[in-house]
Amino acid sequence: MEIQCPKCNRSFKIDKSLIPEKGRLLQCGTCSHKWFFKNIIHETKTKNKTVNINEENILKKPETKKIQNPKININEKEYNKIDIQNDVLKKKVNKINYIKYFFVVIISIIALILVLDTFKSVLIKVFPNIKILLNNLYETLKDISLFFNDLLT
Repeated sequence: MEIQCPKCNRSFKIDKSLIPEKGRLLQCGTCSHKWFFKNIIHETKTKNKTVNINEENILKKPETKKIQNPKININEKEYNKIDIQNDVLKKKVNKINYIKYFFVVIISIIALILVLDTFKSVLIKVFPNIKILLNNLYETLKDISLFFNDLLT
């Protein structure tokens, strides 16, 4: 099926199975214009027969008049509903950004280590057994830094 962008008039070939009966919101790959497209089915009655001519057949036959920009009656509510659904999908994709969370966790851990190191003498006076834990923490950090140095070299 051939579909034309109403803004830039660029034609695209799209499989007609991708367009449901209710229609679908499309976006032009050239100008990024969005519009609602519904496959229009024209019915012509002849003697005792009903012939269905869909838009695909109209565009292929040279003897028939080509429909350039079919005007589709769509409620503004339906169009806004489609836009809202697209916005919700974009927000869901933006919410799940694990890299940002990873950096926040790393920065928080570094800040905690800096605070513990800064107030080490005060913490040892209040909690005498914490000296062993802090020494183990510092040794672990040294081991981690040596591990990454070995990986890089």
